[in-house]
Amino acid sequence: MNRRSALTLAAAFAAGLAGCGIPDETEVRTVGEGPEPGLATSGAVGLEPPKRESAATEPEFVQYYLSAAAGEADKAYARVQKFLAPNLQNRIKDKPGEAVAIHVVHVLSTDIALVGGASKVTLKVEQVGVLNAFGQIGPATQTTSSYSFTIGVAEGTAGWVIIKDAPDVALLSSEALNNYYEQRTLYFWSADERVLVPDARYVPRAISLEGQPTEILDMMIKGGPSPWLLPGVRPLPNGTDRTQNVPDSADDRLEIGLNAEAAQGDGGQASIDRLGRQLLWSLQPYVRTDLELRIDGQANKAFVEDNDYLAANPAHLLIETPERFAIYQGKIYRLASSPNGGTAPLPKVLLGEGVNQNIAAAALAREPTGQGVLLATALVVQQQGQRFRLRVGSGYGDAGGPLATGPRTYERMGRPVWLKAPLDTGLVVADGELYRFALNNAVLTKVDVEGIAGPIADVGVAPDGRRIAVVAGGKAYVATVTREDGGVEVQGAQEVRAGLTDVTGVDWSGETKVVLAGRDMKEGKIAVRQVSLDGGIIEDQQTEPSQITHLVAYPRSPLVVGPTPAMVMYAREDSSYDLDGENKLIEASEVVGAPADAPQGGATAPFFLMG
Repeated sequence: MNRRSALTLAAAFAAGLAGCGIPDETEVRTVGEGPEPGLATSGAVGLEPPKRESAATEPEFVQYYLSAAAGEADKAYARVQKFLAPNLQNRIKDKPGEAVAIHVVHVLSTDIALVGGASKVTLKVEQVGVLNAFGQIGPATQTTSSYSFTIGVAEGTAGWVIIKDAPDVALLSSEALNNYYEQRTLYFWSADERVLVPDARYVPRAISLEGQPTEILDMMIKGGPSPWLLPGVRPLPNGTDRTQNVPDSADDRLEIGLNAEAAQGDGGQASIDRLGRQLLWSLQPYVRTDLELRIDGQANKAFVEDNDYLAANPAHLLIETPERFAIYQGKIYRLASSPNGGTAPLPKVLLGEGVNQNIAAAALAREPTGQGVLLATALVVQQQGQRFRLRVGSGYGDAGGPLATGPRTYERMGRPVWLKAPLDTGLVVADGELYRFALNNAVLTKVDVEGIAGPIADVGVAPDGRRIAVVAGGKAYVATVTREDGGVEVQGAQEVRAGLTDVTGVDWSGETKVVLAGRDMKEGKIAVRQVSLDGGIIEDQQTEPSQITHLVAYPRSPLVVGPTPAMVMYAREDSSYDLDGENKLIEASEVVGAPADAPQGGATAPFFLMG
């Protein structure tokens, strides 16, 4: 099945929404036919970092040195050694029993000063994390915020080398990570085997297109899921190994050969089917027609992008133009940037007497089920005395009973969010703690978050419903979520280091991307920044004059090929902004149905319909 057919199926899943105030005309954008292998790359396949001798200036030498580790991991240390004087090369070398470790840093500043006929280089950095041989960036193990070394000419070498105080680790700038690696998304089944959970990897662009599928398969088998995702996902069965490289067969079929251990689990066809869908999603950019899974040399089944494939990943339901809402004078209104100009009526659950008033923040989410499309509502209502209370409810189409009201009020309450797949649980931050609530029950139950220090200020949820991002103590973290019988357990928190301090907001803008609001470490300005979950790649940025108090994003569908800007809305001071809008500032004229005499500005707490 080609990409166009898959997108048509995704649009069909989103149908059946009429009658609940959520129109069904919105569709996933069709970007064209499925890509030929390699067309989903940047076009820089085979790209390797520059050699030391090609540096024409000292700043260029430093840039090339911070790129040298990029490429195939087994040669990383050898490439870095070439930038060191011969007597210093033993500082960077393979050590028995130790895995390759490349330390990724955001370079905040570079200072080069002439000292006694040589040049002293001082790098101010933020430690991002450690890139291993399996393309994973794990937590940073270095704490230093600066490196100083001297460059000059050494006997027997041509051009500059580091002649004194060479760092004893292999450094890689985040700029080089972006230039010399292709980010790919692997998938692992959630612990309950209901959905596939994305996991980012970095594939060296030095590897040929033909070799990349084999490299990715090895990353899945030998590297397994990123540690922070465990125990929320299942690795491949113990002992799994490939029996061949991944070739394209004569009829454009991608052939995957695995040993018998790969078919463990329940031992039946269901287990093999799950494995096939997992591989198809993980190797999606390289699949022309279908993927054939061979177990122990025997052809088992060909997998195509059909309904079962799509259903394994809830993110396929994400659409190009989502519904947008904002709070105006305490009420929820559609924004004109929604489909059909935002003229559709509000969902009926909001139209009951006394419901749509005194609203401080809200969340709407939908999910197809066997009974139709479920719409879930969560409202943060401002009470007298400046305290806040939660109200929740749900329904199918025009159905839906009265909203449940939480028994307790709080001094501070953030925006609520819904966990999907299944859509039965929500999260909200109140008075510095994370709480969960049920679909039709507003009683809040505290959720402990391991590995996070400081009061929690914000929470965002990934499309798969098995990962969250939180802000705590001015820092951003991602963590895995396990769910059982309505309960929520959060584990494996890992900090997202993205060149920001004083982080105030976080949300998911893609399967492996988040948007953060905080203060830029270089210039001190307030910034809204899209980054990879590990912080390694910084993509979009918007600077602002004052602190961001509310931030939401809408994730891009994995079926949309090619780079796309983040869909982000946020609020600061008394105004709200839509980065995807023509004017950015959400004026009263954008608030559909606002009072005729409404002053300009004043929209607060904008949000997307998640579904």
